[in-house]
Amino acid sequence: MNKFLQLLLLLLIFGSTSVFAQKTWVGATNGTWNTGSNWSPSGVPGAGDDVIINTTLNISVNTNTTINTLTITGNAAVTFTANGGARTITIDNTGSSIDAGSSLTLVGTTGGGSRTMRLAYTGSNQTMAIAGTLILTPTAAGSIYTATNSVTTVTGSIVRTGGTLTSTASNLSFSAVGTYQHAMNGSTIPTATWNANSTCLVTGITSTIPSAGLGQAFGNFTWNCSGQSAAINNLAGASGGLTTINGDFTILSTNGQTLNLNNSATARTLTVGGNFSNSGGVIDWASGTATTTINVGGAITVSGSATMTTSTLTTAVVNGTFVLTGSTPQTLNFSTPSNVTYTNFTVNTASTLVLGSDVFLNRNNNAPWRSILTVNNGGTINCGTHVVTGGGLVETNGEFNLNAGAKMITANATGVQGSVTTATVNPTYNSGASYEFRGAATGVFTLSTANTITGTMTINRSSGVTLDQDFTTSTLEFLDGVATTGSFAITIHLTGSITGANASRYINGRLHKVFNAATSFTFPIGKDGVYKPVVYEYTALTGTSTVSMEQFEAALPGTLPSSINLNNSRYWEISQTGGSSIGYQVTLDGAGDAITGTIVMLKRESGTTSSHAVTAPNYTNTTAFTTLTGNNQFTLGSTCTQTASVGSNQSFCSTQAVVLSGNTPTYGSGAWSVAGPSTLLAQFSDVNSPTATFTPAGGNGIYTLTWTLTNGNCSNTATQDLEYGKSTTWTVASGGSWNNGAPDVTTSAIISFDYTSSGDLVACSLTVDSNADVIISSGDVVSLSGGLTVDTGSSFTLENDAYLMQEGSSNPNSGDITVERQSQSLMRLDYTLWSSPVESQNLLSFSPLTVANRFYTYTTSANTYAVIAPGSNDFTTGQGYLIRMPDNHPTSPTAWQGSFVGKPNSGDLAFTLSNAGSGYNAVGNPYPSPISIETFLDDNSSLIDGDLYFWRKTNNAAGSAYVTYSGGAFSDGPHPYDNIQPGQGFIVKANSAGNLAFNNLQREVNSGVFYRSEENSNASRIWLHLKNNSTVVGALVVGYREDATNGIDNQLDGEYINDSSLSLNSVVADTALAVQHRAGFVSTDVVPLQFKTNNSGSFEIAINTVDGLFLNDEQHIFLKDNLLNVAHDLRNAAYSFVSDAGTFSNRFEIVYESTLSVSSPLLENTVVVYSKNKTIEINSGSIPMNNVKVFDMRGRLVAEQSDVAATSISLPLERVANQVLIVQITSIDGQTSSKKVVH
Repeated sequence: MNKFLQLLLLLLIFGSTSVFAQKTWVGATNGTWNTGSNWSPSGVPGAGDDVIINTTLNISVNTNTTINTLTITGNAAVTFTANGGARTITIDNTGSSIDAGSSLTLVGTTGGGSRTMRLAYTGSNQTMAIAGTLILTPTAAGSIYTATNSVTTVTGSIVRTGGTLTSTASNLSFSAVGTYQHAMNGSTIPTATWNANSTCLVTGITSTIPSAGLGQAFGNFTWNCSGQSAAINNLAGASGGLTTINGDFTILSTNGQTLNLNNSATARTLTVGGNFSNSGGVIDWASGTATTTINVGGAITVSGSATMTTSTLTTAVVNGTFVLTGSTPQTLNFSTPSNVTYTNFTVNTASTLVLGSDVFLNRNNNAPWRSILTVNNGGTINCGTHVVTGGGLVETNGEFNLNAGAKMITANATGVQGSVTTATVNPTYNSGASYEFRGAATGVFTLSTANTITGTMTINRSSGVTLDQDFTTSTLEFLDGVATTGSFAITIHLTGSITGANASRYINGRLHKVFNAATSFTFPIGKDGVYKPVVYEYTALTGTSTVSMEQFEAALPGTLPSSINLNNSRYWEISQTGGSSIGYQVTLDGAGDAITGTIVMLKRESGTTSSHAVTAPNYTNTTAFTTLTGNNQFTLGSTCTQTASVGSNQSFCSTQAVVLSGNTPTYGSGAWSVAGPSTLLAQFSDVNSPTATFTPAGGNGIYTLTWTLTNGNCSNTATQDLEYGKSTTWTVASGGSWNNGAPDVTTSAIISFDYTSSGDLVACSLTVDSNADVIISSGDVVSLSGGLTVDTGSSFTLENDAYLMQEGSSNPNSGDITVERQSQSLMRLDYTLWSSPVESQNLLSFSPLTVANRFYTYTTSANTYAVIAPGSNDFTTGQGYLIRMPDNHPTSPTAWQGSFVGKPNSGDLAFTLSNAGSGYNAVGNPYPSPISIETFLDDNSSLIDGDLYFWRKTNNAAGSAYVTYSGGAFSDGPHPYDNIQPGQGFIVKANSAGNLAFNNLQREVNSGVFYRSEENSNASRIWLHLKNNSTVVGALVVGYREDATNGIDNQLDGEYINDSSLSLNSVVADTALAVQHRAGFVSTDVVPLQFKTNNSGSFEIAINTVDGLFLNDEQHIFLKDNLLNVAHDLRNAAYSFVSDAGTFSNRFEIVYESTLSVSSPLLENTVVVYSKNKTIEINSGSIPMNNVKVFDMRGRLVAEQSDVAATSISLPLERVANQVLIVQITSIDGQTSSKKVVH
């Protein structure tokens, strides 16, 4: 491949590329430009070379040269010094820069001819970016920067201490952060384009102002000539002088010399878009024959020792003037206000002057020299707490002019009056201006139209503003706080309005409103923090009327109409002048009022108060008022009819607290008072509560209680009598009668003559005295809420089944009574489990003819009865005692009557239980009245289980000695009572040791059928009897109820007490039960039974009675005999069977559906043989026998009975010696069975 093709391939691969070389300085710190070894690559830079210098050094430029670009970088400080003549480095391409942190200084040298150091450009629009610093110096022949042919952009700075800078606005621009520093005297300011945030910094002027360049539109302009040695004139005054500063105009130093803005004959205007700040200059507005104006868009600050004044001696020349032109608030702050003299201030439309300090206005007899502060239409001055004041010569005051359409804001404590010092300043307050008050008061000031503001009057102070004069305004604006008028008033013009009012912004005082037509207006008035605006509406008006209104937080004066109450302590005073033929309505705010009836409006006119109907919920008089003479007072009231009521009269045996039942007033309040034995109000728990508790403090008597309802002017009373200690006495009169009517629950009864009851006796207490004998007949009940007192010599007897009922938790009784109680029909050797209803009843005295060793208590730990010595022991309250019948008692069943003598028991009683052994304890009813089983068990449910055991055994009777109670059922069948009778002892089983509780709430006299009580009305039960020789020897009840389970249920299932070897029980979890309640009935249920006997024999199981669903005869009840594999319907007949001695837990079941045959049982399984009293007893169950043979062990026939035709037979064998015999039985169906028996 030839070289041309190789070159072409490279061009195709890499494309067209520049062939410019890069030359980087690598020489010594001080070296010559024209030495090739100082550059890398070696060689002197020339046209087309990009020169890079990144090292601080001084290059001696000893030749003129043209390069492609120049880059000063790497924070290098580079100096180009001309050597051997005037030297120029010309740049002929774009992309040159002096980078941030780097600098380039151009320095000329001395010698023959011009030896300047110049940086220039050829071509056009060659770019130079100065982010660092370009420094032009005056050294020797000086330096030159010619921006022509370039686009030089300064984001850093150009510092000119000398030399020449040639530019135009198109080839030199200063960016927002760019700075030109004029660090030399005189000369010119370079022509450039100045960003509004760029800076022209003048620091080098000593005596000569720059001759050109000041007329440009600068960004920021700063004068900081600390070396200034002479006055500088016409900064803004000369043609081409300073005219436009788009940013800030800052004077930092004039070194004590004057910087005169204008000493020419032409008035000049300088526009400053940003802030004006003089912190170290002596500024003279004008010293010639024309003035100077500075239009300022930002803040104005004169601080430190800086001064400003107008020094002209020409009397026609007015003071220099600041004109505020900004669109946002501009702050004026003079650290020494008197340092700014002979200066005027003008606030233009849409501009706001905010005083950050006081302002000083000069006084002078020459009007143009007097200082003036003018706020024009649309302008605002916010004085804050600062003051516009004056001084200087004791001549004519300066002027403060607030023009129509302008606005003044003052936060001075004395308002406008305190914001302008009228002693040294002449203010003009135009009525057409607006005034905003942020201080404590408005101040007293003169408006162009007296007391009238046709602009806006604004209240804007959270703590409120107080008026110091009357005001008439077109618009009253509330921004914050309350306007308090005091002795003055605010008048709202005919077409005026009020805005921004609310509960914290209103008029506290007198408010006027002008009307000339039928219209409405809301008066936003209040008083003392209570804001209650009023709507006033003219329904008819002739002429022009001024309505005046003020709110007062006090009750309406004068006399109210009858049956009317005030709803509040507030009224509104309203008057009017000028109008005639009026009709008007007033709407009052009644929120939070205490309403006592139908709401009405009260109007007090000419000393008379009248009542008027109102609408609701806005309380407006329904009929327009037509008169408003003088000051009228208005408020809201209510009708106030009251009706008191109390409870009915009551009587009580003795003093006790009573809860009252007065009615609660809809409006107003109530109060109790009392007359009678004591009038102390302290007898009421709360004298103002309708349900107060009254506790009499004066003993017995009649207390008349009065409940008074008061509702303002209205009141009503109701009375109630409470009588304490009412009594009636049974006397001899008429053969016995009550002297104060028959007693009742509120009466104390006294019996002073013999008395036999013929019905129940009810009293709060009963006293028997005067040797009277009282007999309470059987079936009668004495009910007392208090105590029974039997005096010595008198008697009180409760016949059998007569009862004494009492209340309370203590025992208020005194004296002895006799309580007669009869036992069941028993024989001489039978026992009864007794308990005493009286105190201190001796055991032997109760049954003196019982053998002394036949009195027993129950020993819990041993589960046995133990003998107790009766003569030396009394009945213990709540304990049960087993006592045999007296020895003289008949041997045939006969009831025995015992008499308990002593003070009757009452109140809360306790008996200590033991849980030793099986936990059985003998206890008893301790009261002379029945007690409820249900309540007794509920009160003791945590201490005992739900089973009770009542003694039932008669002498020598087989089976258990007890009837078991559980879950509302007795094991021996339904009982006629649902309670435990007086004197009745019984057995409980303690789950833990503790005190068995008895109380008066357990006592009752009801005798309803027990199993019909509500608790178990849904139960269905079967009572079974176990019989032997036609005698009931066992009893069992099985029931069904929805709250039961098929497991052991406490208080529903009664455990068999296991005191007999002959019993029939149900079985649950190996526990024998005398009472069992199972879950809801299902016909497939199976109830396992346990039969126990200690002797072989013949027995029967029969239904005693049923209830619930079993009253339906169609519901079968089968006894299933698993031994014989038969099911017997007990509804048809009792089931007879024979059994050997033993306990049989699997033989019998109760079922309700039979699947077994009822015929052909096996004789071997049914026959029972036993010997008793020298007689062989044989029972073949349900299989009739044909013949029976008895053999001895030698096979000899001892006895025989043919044609038996029965299922049982007795063979007397008195003559047969004691031995083992074999009994052979043949049934009528030919079955044979042989049994051995010990004879």
